[in-house]
Amino acid sequence: MIEHKPLKENQKDTRTKILNSALELFNEYGYDETTIPMICQKAGVSKTTLHYYFPKKQDLFVDMYNDFEELYSDNFYRIVEQETFSKQIWEVFHIMCEGDLFYGASVSQQYFINRLKEHSQQDFIKNIYHKKMLTAVIRSAQNSNQIRNQTDPEVLAEVLSFALRGVIVTWAIENGTIDLLEEGKRVVSSIIDPMPGFEI
Repeated sequence: MIEHKPLKENQKDTRTKILNSALELFNEYGYDETTIPMICQKAGVSKTTLHYYFPKKQDLFVDMYNDFEELYSDNFYRIVEQETFSKQIWEVFHIMCEGDLFYGASVSQQYFINRLKEHSQQDFIKNIYHKKMLTAVIRSAQNSNQIRNQTDPEVLAEVLSFALRGVIVTWAIENGTIDLLEEGKRVVSSIIDPMPGFEI
């Protein structure tokens, strides 16, 4: 993991400009087709400046992924704002899907390619940061008869996480041409099977 030194305000602006430029180019041309000179030109920085912040192109991607996790965590409040437990379950994944939409299919593709290369997914389900919270919300939805699926809440949290991951992978493979939010919502609804009046 990359450790960043504390940045001065103008350095933060430069770093952000580089990241935003890279993101635009990744989404326009794809990760593999985007070159360091293209990023430098779009950001208006030298190669030396870019390499000061991001020694390798891969480091840009890692930084984007870390920002995605922060974005996800910053939006957790939206989950408890939902009026029903069934809607809270969907909101966990809604926030996740919005992050993927923000970063685009190309960045998501690269994320999954990296995971495949690293063979680091055996512990995926143990490491998802929303699992405990999702399990608690599922338990509450079951106890209040808002959903029909009475599978063990922890198992159901895992099933939902794997299913939504499949939707996101498919969306990325299809270069973002499917409606990620609609497909994700359809899958979550099919799995939890909300009671009438508790639709998501």
